[in-house]
Amino acid sequence: MPTETRRSYGAVWSKQAAISERPQRCLIATGQCLRSLSGTRAVVARMRHQAPRPSRLTPHLLRGHVLNIASIQGKDGMTSALVYSASKPGLIALTTGVAKQMARDGIIVTAITPAAAETAMARVISAEHRADILGRIPMARFIEVEEVARMVLWLSLDERSLLN
Repeated sequence: MPTETRRSYGAVWSKQAAISERPQRCLIATGQCLRSLSGTRAVVARMRHQAPRPSRLTPHLLRGHVLNIASIQGKDGMTSALVYSASKPGLIALTTGVAKQMARDGIIVTAITPAAAETAMARVISAEHRADILGRIPMARFIEVEEVARMVLWLSLDERSLLN
């Protein structure tokens, strides 16, 4: 039986604590956080009301998986994207807190923190900025969007039910 997976691009950044020349970005990041929180809350509420299902690989009953996509910048920071970098630890903390709350209800909550992805946006940044980003990635390449999708799928399998 397929598991329900939720993807969230979210952020937490207090507009009062922001260090930015553009305070509106802080409001955007705060809005992203609220959307992540609201989306996670809605998905978890639905999962809590569905019947738990047995897993052939674990003795625990499972109701579903929530998987948030943060960024490596939540751990490393990035001087050229302060608000973005400061927002990602919030999504990681949100995920960790919800994971602890929902573990015994059979809801697995996880976040991944991929490196920069090869997207249309990444293809238009300056060569200098691109080199700066690649210089901080151990494999010195952008991750492909399909690789992120495969990681999400792999983590959503019942066999990964302890990765909460």
